[in-house]
Amino acid sequence: MLAPELFDSDDLGYGLVRGEGIVPNELLDKAKLAVANCPEFAIVIKRTEQPST
Repeated sequence: MLAPELFDSDDLGYGLVRGEGIVPNELLDKAKLAVANCPEFAIVIKRTEQPST
């Protein structure tokens, strides 16, 4: 698995997103690699604005 910090698989081998699907900045490169290598085009990265404090 390309990014085990971000994805897991169930008992049948289907991919699952770990946690809430939020990608920390330090794992963004791994997430992009997962997008580029997903044969089903099932992974997308959406940028969201973080609330200002």
